[in-house]
Amino acid sequence: MSWWKGNMLIRKPTNLVFEAFIDPEITKHFCFTKGSGRLSSGARVTWEWGAMFWISLVVINFN
Repeated sequence: MSWWKGNMLIRKPTNLVFEAFIDPEITKHFCFTKGSGRLSSGARVTWEWGAMFWISLVVINFN
């Protein structure tokens, strides 16, 4: 099995980056194509990559 590691430099304030990862209206512009809701404590949301890969992932945040 091979593993890879990547880095990314983000030149934005921390609060904007955090909001971009929990708000599907923002995240759909750079990561997945659709999210069923905001990622929050105890939330169960579905992220979809329909336009590119036709897959979806259920994400459950336990924090």
